[in-house]
Amino acid sequence: KTEVEGKIATLKAALEANNVAEMQTAMTDLNDTMQRLGQAVYSQAGDGAGTDGPDGPGGPDDNDGDEPGGGTVDGEFREV
Repeated sequence: KTEVEGKIATLKAALEANNVAEMQTAMTDLNDTMQRLGQAVYSQAGDGAGTDGPDGPGGPDDNDGDEPGGGTVDGEFREV
């Protein structure tokens, strides 16, 4: 099992036992692990795995808005 799977299994066991204290501890452990995982993924993405490829910024599928349905979409925002 991976570390994340182990934390999820611990949380599931706490849920099944209906043990609130264990649930809180398991959630904290899982959140900490997920944050470390996110940081690791983010740092790897910053090590040169950007979107600038041999075809320039954005690569060959870069859509700068010249084609219908692509690019920036304007819209309205309304609070309800």
